[in-house]
Amino acid sequence: MSFLLDSLPARALVDYHSYISKASAWKIIQEKDFVMTLNGGQASLMNFLFLKRNIKQSRFSYIFSLLKKGESITIPIATEKITSIEQFLKNHDKVEAGYTPMPLELDLQSTDLYAFNMDIDAITFHTVNSIETVRILDSLTSTIFLHGSGINSRAIRVLQKGEDKFLKYFLVTERDSNRFIGMCAFLIHNDMSCFYCDGILPAYRNKGFGYLIVLKRLYMLKELGIKKVVVQAVGATSQHIYKKLNFLQKGSIRLYIYDSKRI
Repeated sequence: MSFLLDSLPARALVDYHSYISKASAWKIIQEKDFVMTLNGGQASLMNFLFLKRNIKQSRFSYIFSLLKKGESITIPIATEKITSIEQFLKNHDKVEAGYTPMPLELDLQSTDLYAFNMDIDAITFHTVNSIETVRILDSLTSTIFLHGSGINSRAIRVLQKGEDKFLKYFLVTERDSNRFIGMCAFLIHNDMSCFYCDGILPAYRNKGFGYLIVLKRLYMLKELGIKKVVVQAVGATSQHIYKKLNFLQKGSIRLYIYDSKRI
């Protein structure tokens, strides 16, 4: 039974959370009409509920009862048309509409990366593969995305075990100062890669680094023979960068947040 997410970039969101949940030993609840991933923290940042096409409204009381007191969870819905399920979520007293990421896709093999004429050596990637590098990642993401500290250390535990063959998180430094300026990530799934966690510290924004962290990964993946790259671009700046690099929009998604503490 397929999920309520149709486009390739949208389905990549399911692939990413399925992979990271298993690799980091999260709690996974999988039933005939939904899959839930719970990382052990209360925040919705890594807790996700993926609905399948046969889901019924009557199931939500049971689904939400699976959450511990104080937990919240993100529910992605494809928004090409308003379904009865989405309307139900909109009207639920403990659910609020979150941000709307833009699903984008690039045919990497037919893209001439040299045509962009950017100096990708102006930044350096450092693989997150130890407790210490995860701590630095935590510091960067809490500043950039304004979430609580320690989330990555608790949730993405696979990164502390050393190199992962398919999931890569990178700390980014700039050449001139050798200071950390941001982070990025990708997951390889068959001949496709999904981009995640693009972020630049406020002091280094609007200087072209956003383009470089995308382009540097594209060069890496093209050498590996990856054919397509997909991303959920959040915010006007991120969407602008990806579109300038020839990514095309594929469908639309809205994220809904169920918060058990919400009155």
